[in-house]
Amino acid sequence: MILEKFRNDDSAVSPVIGVILMVAITVILAAVIASFVLGLGDQTDDVSPNIQFDADYNISDYSTNANNTVISINTADADADADNIYIRGSYDEGNIDETWGSVSEISAGESVRVGGANATGVDIDLGGGNDLRPGDEIVIVFETDSTSDQLETFTIPEP
Repeated sequence: MILEKFRNDDSAVSPVIGVILMVAITVILAAVIASFVLGLGDQTDDVSPNIQFDADYNISDYSTNANNTVISINTADADADADNIYIRGSYDEGNIDETWGSVSEISAGESVRVGGANATGVDIDLGGGNDLRPGDEIVIVFETDSTSDQLETFTIPEP
């Protein structure tokens, strides 16, 4: 008797599933259309480049005004733009705030030297006899109008 009841029953779950699927499709479609209308689909953040830095410290004698640090690139993304790479930090007489360099692309093997006023070949001259001292910090920052990421931090060690 129970089995005959199920054989003659035409109702099933399919109408309920159909309604749920129609609602879900409508909601997804509305979300996609809204994102394009509001311009959310066009926004892309500037992603920090994948760059590995290395520092070589010349800190044997703090009395020579030639204390400098050479920061070099081990590996870098091919499309890394030097105009968005900044060298910042603090030293005994002030702050460092310079761009990486004037090249349009950064590649492995490039370097920048940060140092005292009398150091030879210095790309960022601290000037006025200022030296890098133990505890001074050099920070490599990737910065655009919409984002700022700290790529690497170097602290000057004891000699």
